[in-house]
Amino acid sequence: MKRYQKLFILFVGSLFSTANVIAEKRGSGNVIINDKQLNSTEIQRLAASFGGTIVPGSYWYDSRSGGWGRQCGPGLGIGQAGLKLGGELKADASCGNTGVFINGRELHTQDVLFLQSLSGYVAPGRYWMDAQLNAGVEGGPALVNYRTLAARKNQGNDNFWSSRYGAGNSSADGSQGYVSVPGYGPVGYGF
Repeated sequence: MKRYQKLFILFVGSLFSTANVIAEKRGSGNVIINDKQLNSTEIQRLAASFGGTIVPGSYWYDSRSGGWGRQCGPGLGIGQAGLKLGGELKADASCGNTGVFINGRELHTQDVLFLQSLSGYVAPGRYWMDAQLNAGVEGGPALVNYRTLAARKNQGNDNFWSSRYGAGNSSADGSQGYVSVPGYGPVGYGF
């Protein structure tokens, strides 16, 4: 997998494919996605399809883009889009206050900071994003592809690292970067 893909998967920044997050906690417990509790059969099927244990907790999941995160938190990964999981994604799933909405979810401040690190200023408004990370204004054509922007940004100056407990990256001169810890989300600096 190319370095920029690893970076982007960590941010949008899957609950279901990022092994470090899945394996972090083991055991049984409630798994709630978009305010709907999964039953044990759904949890087992999900865990089997992604080869891990699902961490108990409350999550949001955007089936259009595959983005996911903890309830009231920023994006933690991009997984498989189109899964029929949980209830409907709600505007307040991330407890955002940015005025930037993607696929109906108001983004958390950390999400907006990450997108701005790739594309510059992101104006408040309503946008869409698909599974290929194309994005545009609701009802309009694609204006940007965040996968391409991440590749350009990291070309030649990628300092990506990851471990079982977190991941991060920084610019070649160390003036910008982020650290992401599963369950807490990304924290950036220098943006």
